[in-house]
Amino acid sequence: MCATLSETYDLQYIALSPDATSAASTPTLPSPLLSQKPCRSIQTVCWLCSWSRRCPTGPSRTRQVRYGSETGVQVTGHKTVQNLQEQLKSLEARAQHNRKNQGKAWSRNTAAQKSGLAKQTVSGWFSDSRPRIPKDPEDLWKLVATYSDWANEHPQRRFWKDLWESARSSLGHDQTSSSRRKIEHWTNPFDLEVHRSIDAGAAKLGLPALPLYIQRPHDKTLEDIVAKVAEGKNRIAILVGESSTGKTRACWETIQKLPDSWSLIHPIHPSHPDSLLQALEDGIPSQTVLWLNETQLYLNTPGSESGERVAAGLRELLRDPRSAPMLVLGTLWPDHWDELTRLPDGRSSDKHPHARSLLTDHSVSVPASFSTQALESLRSRMNSDPRLFESYEQGGGGNSRITQFLAGAPAQLERYQNAPEHIKAIVDAAVDLRRMGHSPLIPRPLLTEMATLAMDDEVLARLSDDWIEEGIKYALAPCRGASGLLIRNHPMPGALSDSDRAYRVSDYLEQVGRKERSNMPPQPSFLFTVLRHVRDVEQLRSIATALEERGRCFYAAQLLLRASDLGDFESARMLAGLLEFAEDCIGAAQIMETNYLSGGPAGIEWLAYHLLRSGEQERAEALCVVEFEKNNTKPWIRMREAYDLADDTASSEKLVQRMVSRQYPEIGMMIGAGDLDEASKIAIRSIAERFTISEVEAKLLIDRELKVAAPRLKLITSALNEHTEVLRESMDRLKEYGKEFSESGKAQEVRAIREKIAAHTRAGDETQARSIIIQGLNSGIIGLEVLGSYFTDLGQEDTAESAQRHGIDWYGNLLPKWGLREVRNAYDSLSLDG
Repeated sequence: MCATLSETYDLQYIALSPDATSAASTPTLPSPLLSQKPCRSIQTVCWLCSWSRRCPTGPSRTRQVRYGSETGVQVTGHKTVQNLQEQLKSLEARAQHNRKNQGKAWSRNTAAQKSGLAKQTVSGWFSDSRPRIPKDPEDLWKLVATYSDWANEHPQRRFWKDLWESARSSLGHDQTSSSRRKIEHWTNPFDLEVHRSIDAGAAKLGLPALPLYIQRPHDKTLEDIVAKVAEGKNRIAILVGESSTGKTRACWETIQKLPDSWSLIHPIHPSHPDSLLQALEDGIPSQTVLWLNETQLYLNTPGSESGERVAAGLRELLRDPRSAPMLVLGTLWPDHWDELTRLPDGRSSDKHPHARSLLTDHSVSVPASFSTQALESLRSRMNSDPRLFESYEQGGGGNSRITQFLAGAPAQLERYQNAPEHIKAIVDAAVDLRRMGHSPLIPRPLLTEMATLAMDDEVLARLSDDWIEEGIKYALAPCRGASGLLIRNHPMPGALSDSDRAYRVSDYLEQVGRKERSNMPPQPSFLFTVLRHVRDVEQLRSIATALEERGRCFYAAQLLLRASDLGDFESARMLAGLLEFAEDCIGAAQIMETNYLSGGPAGIEWLAYHLLRSGEQERAEALCVVEFEKNNTKPWIRMREAYDLADDTASSEKLVQRMVSRQYPEIGMMIGAGDLDEASKIAIRSIAERFTISEVEAKLLIDRELKVAAPRLKLITSALNEHTEVLRESMDRLKEYGKEFSESGKAQEVRAIREKIAAHTRAGDETQARSIIIQGLNSGIIGLEVLGSYFTDLGQEDTAESAQRHGIDWYGNLLPKWGLREVRNAYDSLSLDG
């Protein structure tokens, strides 16, 4: 039924069900509406299209309601979500058709921008695999209003709001059912990744799966947080401690104190950040616990903005009073906490500003050892639970590391140390992949090839054909009731291929392995194996970052080239940066131009920057001017940096003058001027002298030109002020980072390494000095600048610069100069299909 007809008869939201199609019920239509071909009943409004001129779907897709209240078919679950999406797609198609008929441009991103909505948000509403529901009906109405305007239609707000409410009501039974449940329904702590405990005979005694809980100081802190939540507040608590110190168990005990009416969401599928972003987009109701065990999986997504989007979404959620009360619980290892909260050092961009703001002042420290009071409590209760008794007698009495023993850490370490060589190779391969940036879940083919290539041919020759099966079976075996060396990932239903079988190394072994293997370089076969098996661009960027931090820039560039060839802009930008530093500015410009011409989603400012750095000044400036005419000042800001690096102030000023006014470049003198009146007088005198006219005439010329150039001048001034503020904030962060770093444990490690290097250099033992440097690079503690300083101290300036720009090979030898051609040749030489 058309909206006009509804309004004529003052009808409320009315629709026709499939069984209400009798012609006898159709009243006579008054003129002039007879020609509009409405639905079969005057009392109908189409459920799927709500179009004001005609109903293309017919009454079979509608439902019946009475005046003022619905009585007909109710649609729930995914069908409701699908109906909303069908409505949007239908409206979008009509808007697109009408715009094209009018010869006007159309795109979904343009519609989102005109509606004041994020393009990612809008595209989620149209997703075929998992359509999202707008959190706010007003957001939906903004897009509907834009599309309706383009389609020359008059939508009914009531219709769309009812449709939105029906779709939202289905969320509890559909989209969030797998991860959101009442707390009382989360009965298995292992579903929430609480570590299994050693058995010690507890199963035979019929004791619960978890040993008795011993209160510790951090539990009191959590109780205080829960008390604030009970008052109606939003709170976040991130438990920070080493592996197997009881962080997740403490969170489990905390949620038991919440009312039964509360729910808990544990977002993990299809990936940790994507699942949480979906939950935030869908809307998280009050009285909910967000369970973010291993919080780095949500916030630290190298090479991707997902982690920062998650952090920003959580910040917004926590400060929104409508979501209260709400509790966010998470866990982090100390090094993950440091990485996410550390201020940038000034050499690189700030990767985690939102994560740092989210986490700062919200940590709860979980010590590795029990306090004296906690040990006393344990002793008084250990006779009632053999697991506590054994943990105290054999694991905790001397060093108080009770939780590690309970989690089976000693048994895991013992099992690893006594394992055959090929099983150690499997575990070592998993640890190396993790410390080099791979995600926790490691596919079986990748793990198999890494372990195989790491072993000697003689060792492989002695193994049986099914050695990998036996090795993984050994590694998966539980250790005294706790998890084994590896933990199997249970694939989704229907995932039967070998590539869907993945494993993760136990937390404790990973932590120990990271320390013990930190000075070891990756195997030369590492790059070949990763390129053969890793297809995800985010993982490629993450591993490339780890290699770059260890001085293996040439190999990092090959990984970034693979990701860039797959169309990933961020990888292209990172690769261009490596190439520029390696003195191949032309190669850097080629990478950015290839990305831009292939339809890269962003980064035109980086193309302009690298064109200028490669010597193509005319093309770069032309691109900058074109973008400036579109009110995009980003290329100009980037080019100013390139001019500064080239110490070319004159060209920079000429470009500004060209952007503002080609006829009267003196107007450019006013940009950024502290005293605008004085700058104006100087410009007037300059024009008067140049054209041999009076200053009165010159002022008239400037006044007339300023009317045209004023918006440009304002745009440039605004961009300049913004950039200056960014630089000021960067300098402040740099100073703060310098202070924090100088007081950190890592700074002490770096100083100790530098002192050892200096001592061996003074003694003439260059071999030992180089060895210490390479070990420091392998661990990622120091950077190539330390290697450069070493050669500088020896008076080898050219070698020092080359070492810093081009890095080292797998064995620690200096690499010759390389650029894009060498990177591409090396990449092409790998037989990745063999």
